[in-house]
Amino acid sequence: MPIFPPRDFFNSAKPLALVVGDASFIASHLCDELVSRSVKIICLGVSNENTENLISEDFVYGNIEDTDGFLSKIDRVDYVFFLTENRKFSSELALTLVDFSAEKRARFLFGSGLRVKSIEEKNTQEASLKKGLDFRRVHWLDVYGPKMSLSHSSMDQILTAAAGRKTIRIAGNREDFVYPVFIKDVVEGVLKAQVSPGTRGMLFTFAGEKTSVFNFAEYLKNLVGGIETEFVTGEGIKEEMVSDELLNSGRKLIGWEAKKPLEEGIRQTLSWFDRHLPKIKTPVQSVDESTVPIRPTPKPVASFWNGPPKKKRGTRWIAMPFFGLTVLFWIFALPVLQLGLGIVQLGFAERALKSGEVKISTEWFERSLFWFELAAKTFPSWGTLPGLKNEAQGLSKKSYNLNQFARLGVKTTSLIEQVGVLRNGVLGKETFAFEEVLANTQTDTGTLARESGFLAAEMQGADLSFTLPFYGTKTVVFYKELDERRINLALYQELLPVLPELLGMNGKRTYLVLLQDNTELTPGGGKIHSFGLVTFDKGRIINLEVMGSDVADSQLKGQIDPPEPLKKYANLTDWNLSSSGWSSDFPTSASRASWFIEKELEQKVDGVAAYDLEFVKALLADGSEIELESGEGISRDNIYQTSEKSNEDYYAKLNREVLRLLTNSSELKILELAGLSKNTTQKHLAFWTTTSRVKTILAEHGWDGGIRNVSCDSAQKYGDCATDYLQIVDANLGKNKNSRFLEKSYALEVDIKDNFLSHRLTISLENKSPQVYKSYLRLMVPATAKLNLSAVVNPEDGLQENITPDIGSDKGKRSFGTMVEIPAGQKRQIVYLWDVLRNNSAVGSEEGELVFLWQKQMGTFAEPVVLRINLPNPSLKVGAYPVPSLTENGTIGYNTTLSQDLVTNLIWQPK
Repeated sequence: MPIFPPRDFFNSAKPLALVVGDASFIASHLCDELVSRSVKIICLGVSNENTENLISEDFVYGNIEDTDGFLSKIDRVDYVFFLTENRKFSSELALTLVDFSAEKRARFLFGSGLRVKSIEEKNTQEASLKKGLDFRRVHWLDVYGPKMSLSHSSMDQILTAAAGRKTIRIAGNREDFVYPVFIKDVVEGVLKAQVSPGTRGMLFTFAGEKTSVFNFAEYLKNLVGGIETEFVTGEGIKEEMVSDELLNSGRKLIGWEAKKPLEEGIRQTLSWFDRHLPKIKTPVQSVDESTVPIRPTPKPVASFWNGPPKKKRGTRWIAMPFFGLTVLFWIFALPVLQLGLGIVQLGFAERALKSGEVKISTEWFERSLFWFELAAKTFPSWGTLPGLKNEAQGLSKKSYNLNQFARLGVKTTSLIEQVGVLRNGVLGKETFAFEEVLANTQTDTGTLARESGFLAAEMQGADLSFTLPFYGTKTVVFYKELDERRINLALYQELLPVLPELLGMNGKRTYLVLLQDNTELTPGGGKIHSFGLVTFDKGRIINLEVMGSDVADSQLKGQIDPPEPLKKYANLTDWNLSSSGWSSDFPTSASRASWFIEKELEQKVDGVAAYDLEFVKALLADGSEIELESGEGISRDNIYQTSEKSNEDYYAKLNREVLRLLTNSSELKILELAGLSKNTTQKHLAFWTTTSRVKTILAEHGWDGGIRNVSCDSAQKYGDCATDYLQIVDANLGKNKNSRFLEKSYALEVDIKDNFLSHRLTISLENKSPQVYKSYLRLMVPATAKLNLSAVVNPEDGLQENITPDIGSDKGKRSFGTMVEIPAGQKRQIVYLWDVLRNNSAVGSEEGELVFLWQKQMGTFAEPVVLRINLPNPSLKVGAYPVPSLTENGTIGYNTTLSQDLVTNLIWQPK
């Protein structure tokens, strides 16, 4: 007779995970990690040998044969992990767990060894899609570590022989490969795949570096010593080759990589074998039918001796009503008071953090943490009253989430202080221990990134609105910043290891900083009126100089032919630094700008950073001002008005003051550095470098302002998958600073046909400036696009003029360029019709996928967008990410603003 979790097991506000399957090795380590993160766990497996040490009031274990009984007793669950190795149970369990997860609205993860083939995985994926389940898959390959089971794979047999100090016999041939990865790395990947935002429907593979079986055996032989290897010809165990695409599936999305060095991991594994090998039995394929007791370890109870009997006292019946009302009042009022104090103090902490008062922020975070912890413990007392059980659980859960958020806030302020030490060292004049400070910063960043991802998943979709006595309705919105912080931390984790190289620890590094005037919009973000050169050596700034672009351009020897549209429509006969940003791919424009600097000033640069006036406006968001040498004050309210009536000298002064602010450790607030991410996402700031490793990191995170590509992942695509792309690029050729007065809006309709995608785009322009606006518009689309129509329409009289565009290409995209003049106060519409080819295999198929990227131009504002995508058949069932504004009769619709790149993913299938 199985023993189920006690009813009060589900009353806690802690997140709850259900771990099911026969992969006891991986499951046990997963449970270890979940327990360390204060997660309550129900584990159903074939053996509790590896989890006996976890049995507590927060962990219960049961036999996998009793799964149906357990599921019926579970009140709530947040995460479901189904981890399987031998597939004995998967055929019956998979669909049951899908139904259960959908009912409980839990995140579901299906995990298995990569080399194990199963139709159940595909069936589970299809069932999850039909039910709209938050589902993802993970595969692992050649996992090793303490508690590992003795399976029959090549790597396991080699490890077992080495642990027993026996001759390692290698069967098969020298072309067999293994991909050893340490168990802790796999568990980290599994958790990231489960909790990270944006992982729904994705496939992740966790494996180590590829090595031959023979080399792995030789490595163990040399590491252990005193054993021999013997090569046995014959079939042996033929391990299947794995494609690089499948091996790397999903890794970049969650920022996963194998971190444990092979030697360190092997030594830990062999040490565990030395202690446990005599106790380990050979693997069996049958399951112990006996039921494993799962009663939590009872808490210590008081001694049976209770002292002598006490005399009964008379009932004070007069005081009883008052006493009862007092108890009832505190049952209701106390947790409300605790939660309210926590919310108020959390608000103080966030405000102090944003204003740069890190120490004060830490104090408020710690105080709010205390009150949230108390509220999470006292709200369950409401459950003793009829009809309040659900309310008690909900408020307790919210209090727990806010407690975790406050805890994360404390760690955030700690990291900010650590980054501040690093920043002050780089920007200051005193010597400091660069390597030590950098190492501490890397450690703190990694810890915070992991915990941010876990908490972001906990709070995803959470309703943090409260209607409480005495407080009314309160909404806590700080958690919305979690995802942005998590993404920033992932980038910083990758950049920190290369920081010494970027800061000139191995030789001087000089960077070009461009101020781009987006009131004179160019494809690269704006006309370049000023630039700065910043030189680092040994981690310090040793030189900073700023000048107007006209000074450098005057020193250019010879004549450089400009791009054809500039010659044709702007009558330019010479090309220089100020107009070098002609490509909408910033790395291309940055490379060209660095080339001009080298030719004009004979100065090579190692990278380029570019910012526009919106970035300066963001720097001044706290109401501060920049005072120029002339005494003129620049604020967020007057920066555009001042810039529109200024000359080259003004921009040089502005650029100098911005760089002084960014390189002055006493004035730069650390959260202004965190704001870099938002400005890069919104295309007001971009970076390019000659260092290939850094170049790759910047491109992967979208910090390089480059033309991006989207692709279908062959390891996880659904049916025929098509990709699509669009970028609308505007160049102001009127020599007027009136780009911000041109109001733009876009309406795009895409029809998904059997073998092509049909597009109709209407660009609406209204010129609200007193001068004519001369716009050279380019439509950037896939290389296979075929243009059917381009026309300019005057909305006032309805007259349409068909035009023949300039056809070109840039970074693998086809471009259609059109010159349009909009008189002051007037409107124009530009209409484009074009088709993009699809794969021929899509013909007649009712299953498919579309990945569409609409990319924002550098230097532009958030412009209104209406996007409609029509399915090939209105009766099809469709899933879309992000969630659309409209889903009706086979049409998916979005009404939004193009404040950043818009990526849409659609999957459709028969109902």
